[in-house]
Amino acid sequence: MIVFVKFLGYFSQVTGKREEKLVLDEGSTISEMLDELVKKYGKKFRDAIGGEGYREALFVVNGERVEKDHTLAHGDEVIISYPLGGGSKR
Repeated sequence: MIVFVKFLGYFSQVTGKREEKLVLDEGSTISEMLDELVKKYGKKFRDAIGGEGYREALFVVNGERVEKDHTLAHGDEVIISYPLGGGSKR
């Protein structure tokens, strides 16, 4: 199956891309997709998705926030970013 991955912020710096098309086995999860991306982009990418000294990455599939055990489907759009922070409540 094919999924479309968008890299936002720091992730686009690590990969050198803003987006890419990725071929995965049917029924792959976010974790399995990340394993493939780590093979391609190495330690720096692995660390960025939740390594020491980094915030935990955020995964959004088709506009909905998901966890790493989420099962992907053909044609899904996956966004990898860090959660937005800051701001104040009034």
